[in-house]
Amino acid sequence: MMPLVWIFGGTSEGRCLAQAALSLPIRLRLSVATDYGSDLAPRGENLEIWQRRLTAAEMTACLQADRPELVIDATHPYATAVTENIRAACAAAGTPYIRLVRSSEETDTAITVSSMAEAVEFLSQTEGPIFLTTGSKDLDTFATLPDYASRLALRILPALESLEKALRLGYERSRIVCMQGPFTIDLNAAMFRFYEAAWVASMRLITPQIPSPAPSATTRVCKTSTALLKNAINISFLPRLRLSGKRTKGGQRMPPHKKTALW
Repeated sequence: MMPLVWIFGGTSEGRCLAQAALSLPIRLRLSVATDYGSDLAPRGENLEIWQRRLTAAEMTACLQADRPELVIDATHPYATAVTENIRAACAAAGTPYIRLVRSSEETDTAITVSSMAEAVEFLSQTEGPIFLTTGSKDLDTFATLPDYASRLALRILPALESLEKALRLGYERSRIVCMQGPFTIDLNAAMFRFYEAAWVASMRLITPQIPSPAPSATTRVCKTSTALLKNAINISFLPRLRLSGKRTKGGQRMPPHKKTALW
């Protein structure tokens, strides 16, 4: 049987890596948290998609039962609780672990994602109330977030169609603000405090550059990580996967294997 590689993350990096790894002689498992994450995931005969939220104990049980050769944590850099669970599970099961981290464009207080679906995927791994300022267009996307009705407070335009859409999707009346901007810093702060927001989701306009910009950080990370994964597979030594000396097992650095020439 081909070795199993388990990728955690509905991020663009996780999807890119899974897509590139479809051609490798391995079985793949991609874990995502939402319907949107599942919809956006690549498809392949050797790819299994898991849409479920696992505790550290549940992850450990799955790792011990399925014995993957490698776990790749491609969750969002700020999804620290999920990363801690994955690391703890790998340590308990003795499974090799790699953390795939994007080149960051975030500040200390802001997190940038490439799509609404990725925002939902990230927020599904967090806790606390969310104040949504992205309008009514993507309310159906955010309605895939677990416990969305109780977690999300909306600020939408005072248009009947916008309000009807929000109510039709099941958002709570007491958590819908219909208001036309612009908004002052003080007014924004007052709304965030009133709804006790732990997270605020907002839009950022990105102007295309001419000439075309260099490949994105996501593309660069995926190319690098795909090369790492390909180099990590020693075809003559299957079913064991051997990684570089940077790989960890239970969170600890491990020396290169003497019988392979992957380093």
